[in-house]
Amino acid sequence: MRRILLFVTVAGILPSCTEVLDLDPRAQRVVVYGILENTMKQVVELRYTSYLSEDYMPPVENARVWVEEENRNDPVAIKYNFKELGNGYYESNFTPKFGSRYHLEIELQDGRRLSGTTLFPAQENLLNLRPEGYAYSFRTAYIPLYLWIYGMDYSDKLGKEQVANYIYGSRRYLSSEEILDPFNYSDLFVKDVPEYKNRFVCEYHGDELLSQGYLRYEIGVKKIPQLYESSDFWITAVPIFTITETGLPHSKSYVVFDSVSEEYDAYLKSVILLQKSEKQDLTNLYDLENAFSNIEGGIGIFGAVYRSKLSLLWNNYQEIGYENQ
Repeated sequence: MRRILLFVTVAGILPSCTEVLDLDPRAQRVVVYGILENTMKQVVELRYTSYLSEDYMPPVENARVWVEEENRNDPVAIKYNFKELGNGYYESNFTPKFGSRYHLEIELQDGRRLSGTTLFPAQENLLNLRPEGYAYSFRTAYIPLYLWIYGMDYSDKLGKEQVANYIYGSRRYLSSEEILDPFNYSDLFVKDVPEYKNRFVCEYHGDELLSQGYLRYEIGVKKIPQLYESSDFWITAVPIFTITETGLPHSKSYVVFDSVSEEYDAYLKSVILLQKSEKQDLTNLYDLENAFSNIEGGIGIFGAVYRSKLSLLWNNYQEIGYENQ
């Protein structure tokens, strides 16, 4: 189930949290995973939940899948039909529009209908996003913003990138307002990472906790919806990447900024919390209330993400005094 990932490119732990086992073998539910992205291809994955004696989630075949885009200037919605690719995957070619609302509709062979709704993030959420010295800077003029940041650590041995296990992120906006959600804190401090003891990030942030894999920021979520206000932000985000023979992270490693819809944000946080809890009691697997779902007639997620891939804040990885040598 490679498609059911935290941020599509993130190979990780979250898919298992949607693999809910059915106690009643006559009533397999349908699990939906559909995340609209700022690309030309959109994919929806459909699977049936497993029976109690199975660990395999069968693909949903021969379903009708389409997405309707609300048109503010026309009461008739724009419709995008999805083509079945096989093995539970359905694909359509279109690029979501900033700030537009989308409705997912699914019709199964047995007549059941499923649906979900999401809002694609606004372009104004991350204006002029760029690395700048020791922090990433951007301007946001649209509230609210649900922001997830993580690092993709490239491995020559594996020939691919994977999510860095830990990441440091600045907590505050200016001097007082807390914007980093501490839900994902680990029990490690920056200074606990041996490879970083002589680095700038450890010199200035050594006594601060690392987060496990992902940083989650809420900016303006408690304010009046649709409220426009312009603010500048600087966020230091330093994934704990593998140090190569050059003394620095791999040149192919990078940092990802995901501006996500409210629905996808709730799903991501709930699934990570489930994984962190490490509950082994079988009754918890059947409790669908533990994981967020916005699918009517089924379980799962229909959400949206605007993704930006950025270069590292290289200054934070330099050895102390390196620039003066």
